[in-house]
Amino acid sequence: MQKEKRIDTIIKNDTLSPQETLSWAYNTFGNRVSILTSFQLEGLVIIDMAYTLKCPIRVVTIDTGRLNSETHTLIDQIREKYNLEIETFFPNHDSLNNMVSKFGTNPFYKRFH
Repeated sequence: MQKEKRIDTIIKNDTLSPQETLSWAYNTFGNRVSILTSFQLEGLVIIDMAYTLKCPIRVVTIDTGRLNSETHTLIDQIREKYNLEIETFFPNHDSLNNMVSKFGTNPFYKRFH
């Protein structure tokens, strides 16, 4: 409860810089803090900030199986530059096969009623 109160105080007061917020999160929650990123600019800035602040925060991504080769190259470059272990989650193979069988390869472009 004490940590929740501190989070509420930070959110309400909006007094900390992004760097202070990241440091606070790491110092408060340790290895329970993660950066979830699709490796767009905002995620890269947060990864660099964590590295600069010496906050070894977990980096997590989702590989949908549709990422282009440039994204995979970027992930490898980030992994090497920051000496990171990037936790990657993939869709469940059976669930994905069932979805594709039922709805096709691009169901997110269709409207369902």
